[in-house]
Formats: sequence, C-alpha cells, structure tokens
Amino acid sequence: MTILFSGKVFCGYCKKKHRAKKFRKHQSYICSGYSNYGRGYCKQNRVSQFLLLELLSHRHKHELSKEDIDSLVEKIIVTEEEIRIKFYDEDDIVLNQKFGSF
Repeated sequence: MTILFSGKVFCGYCKKKHRAKKFRKHQSYICSGYSNYGRGYCKQNRVSQFLLLELLSHRHKHELSKEDIDSLVEKIIVTEEEIRIKFYDEDDIVLNQKFGSF
C-alpha cells in the first residue's frame, strides 16, 4: 500500500511527525514520539490513511492522488479529540471526535 501522507501528519501534543505503520492490515500514522519513547513521552494517537482519504475525497468530490495531496495539503495535526487538515489555499477541515470515531 502506498504511503500517501508522508511528512504531512503531525502530533498535536508533542509536535513530532507521525510515521506510517501497518495496523491490522491497514496503513495508519502513529506519533513517532510515542513510537520511539513510549507513553511517558506522548500519547498513542493514531489515524488511518483510509479516514484521511475519505475526508479529502468528500471535500474534493473525487479520489486524490499522492501528487494532489502533496499540492493541496500543508499538514495534518492529530490529537485524540481532533483531526485538523490544513490546506495551502483553502479553509481547514476539522473533525472532532464527538462527530464520529476515528
């Protein structure tokens, strides 16, 4: 599976990049601070690539390629409560956990 959000996903707590990792056969992104140093350093906040693609596809009305993502998405900030997708030229997308599980 292609890693589509490399270098774009960041932890909202420790500010470190998330690293791509397979989780139950699906591509996910997990805080590298947690992955490297454990729960004493940061939280295990994880987000699936599928969810990120769904959010972007819903907004742009079509599936996006890696090139599309690179040109549109500045960064993605993940906490346990919220996912914020920041675009270069558009308003942010914010998904709060109260609106659905991620």
